[in-house]
Amino acid sequence: MVDLTLYTRKNCHLCDVTREDLASLQEQYPHRLIEVDIDADPSLVTTYGEKIPVVEVGPYSLSAPIDRKDLAMTIGAAIDREEQLEKVGDEGYRRRSKRGQTVSGGDKFSFWFSRQYMLVFTLLLFLYVGLPVLAPVLMKAGATGPASIIYKMYSPLCHQFGFRSFFLFGEQPYYPLRETGLTGGETGLVDFESATGIFHLHEANGNARWEARAYRGSAEVGYKMALCERDMAIYGAMFLFALIFWITGRRIPPLHWIFWLL
Repeated sequence: MVDLTLYTRKNCHLCDVTREDLASLQEQYPHRLIEVDIDADPSLVTTYGEKIPVVEVGPYSLSAPIDRKDLAMTIGAAIDREEQLEKVGDEGYRRRSKRGQTVSGGDKFSFWFSRQYMLVFTLLLFLYVGLPVLAPVLMKAGATGPASIIYKMYSPLCHQFGFRSFFLFGEQPYYPLRETGLTGGETGLVDFESATGIFHLHEANGNARWEARAYRGSAEVGYKMALCERDMAIYGAMFLFALIFWITGRRIPPLHWIFWLL
């Protein structure tokens, strides 16, 4: 018995007609019907969205519009081909046919991943953004060893300058450089140099820059996150939108092209 795959979707009149034709041909041309709803997989929508219903049996394929005569000829050809291959003892065909009738672990994983890829992506983003936040928490708890591992993990991925990082458990959430003009006065913020005792940071290749990179914090200043402010904002926003999409299952509609002209 040949396997016949019918790609369909809900509220598809032509799909219903093809399904009825297949049922009426079952006795004359025995086949194993496998229905696939293309709306369950965006890639299938892209491939078959404009063609459904689509019938695939053996090496043959039919797409809408499909009439009963074409179905009968195609299924009959697939059955004849299978019988001929069986007669000549094509071992390769038999192995392929057997694989097509069983569900392997890889098939199960692929199907699961196609349905849960957004959850996996969201969890990976959560880990990527969450570990840098965990580092100062561990420092505060006295677990400097695990915290050091996190800082070193992210070191190749970020400059980790203390004056461009968020701090936890300190007097301020961040410590800008004195030259930015964001400290003192109305803001009341303490600059990074005064808080840490690291000066001459205007020298791009000076040792002070390396000290600012290696500085992780103190009980008074607080402890910096393992990613800089910019990276935390970028990947934090990605995680937030991924989480919203995973929960709602909806993409944010694109902005109208006129918006980009404003």
